[in-house]
Amino acid sequence: MKRNMKWICFAILLLFASRIAAQTAHAITIQWVLSATTGAQYNIYRSTTSGGPYTKLNGGAVSGTTFGDTTGVGGTHYFYVVTAVCGTTATCPAGVSGESANSIEVSATVVGNPTPPTGVTATAN
Repeated sequence: MKRNMKWICFAILLLFASRIAAQTAHAITIQWVLSATTGAQYNIYRSTTSGGPYTKLNGGAVSGTTFGDTTGVGGTHYFYVVTAVCGTTATCPAGVSGESANSIEVSATVVGNPTPPTGVTATAN
């Protein structure tokens, strides 16, 4: 019976571990309207404080008008700004280069997973 209980506990632990790995990843999607500058690309910045300082989230310039931030911590409120960029990877009109001023600031809170239960026990009958 003691040997079977070890296997039952092991199976429960495996089940619990697989449930942790399957938890849903939460994201915040930032959307914007194209810049009036033809060919501009975008940088997305985030802060935990309104007004910054902001940290750039994207590695290279983004060419679309949406960005999914999947790096946030559940329950944390973030502030975002977007800038337009004309440079080596963007095909902007002649004489236009560099990075624009920040867009208006928007904010959102990352939804967190529920807290796991505590005090879980197993009893052999």
